[in-house]
Amino acid sequence: MKKWAEYKSFRVPMDSKDEPLLQAALKKDPKGPWANYLSMKFAQTTLEARSRSNVGRAALYGASLKYLKPACDTLALAVKTNPDDTVLQGGLSQMEEHVALASLEAGLDLAAVKSLAEAVLAKDKDTKSWNYGNRIFNVHTLLGRVALREGKLDEAKKHLLTAGHTPGSPQLNSFGPSFILARELAEKGERDTVIDFLDLVARFWANPDTRTEANSKRVASENLKQLESWKTLLRAGKVPDHPKWR
Repeated sequence: MKKWAEYKSFRVPMDSKDEPLLQAALKKDPKGPWANYLSMKFAQTTLEARSRSNVGRAALYGASLKYLKPACDTLALAVKTNPDDTVLQGGLSQMEEHVALASLEAGLDLAAVKSLAEAVLAKDKDTKSWNYGNRIFNVHTLLGRVALREGKLDEAKKHLLTAGHTPGSPQLNSFGPSFILARELAEKGERDTVIDFLDLVARFWANPDTRTEANSKRVASENLKQLESWKTLLRAGKVPDHPKWR
């Protein structure tokens, strides 16, 4: 694993035969780059899942649990041994978040998914962390999707709006948020709530007036146009068909 010892986000070991090596390296060095590689591998799964059928999507996420759960166990043990290590704590929370999402998508026990997601949110206290805004958004999105599956529509709507109130993050501000819970609620007819959510995410993703760099301002302007087009569709009783909504 020497060639992977220095983490580079665009050079990720994706071959499934590398998974045992990554797990072994993580056990030997829990603070090394290995958890980051597994997170990047899971990020690729979330992208691939957008183009899959419901059955294919569930299978893809189910397969990811084969490497996510062991990694989660390894990091949990490392945190138990070093409870004050913030790096390990952050790595564990990230992996727990992945496990919760993959479990939901794979159709596993909702109570377990909800419990894990709430535990991640309860630990998310470092408001200065680069990942704080991501976790607020992702976990409330996850909890909203759980609530929908439990038939708790009002609770799901609250989670969507709470997710929209995230302070943002480097990733959310540039690549933008996921709109999967927004889509699920729009399909339930809750289009006014979804439009409110779109206005909230515009604060950090479609805000050209607050940006100074020319390209950043241009991209934010395009994002604003995209949000407005989605709002027009929603007002017409339609649900946007876009990769970010899948």
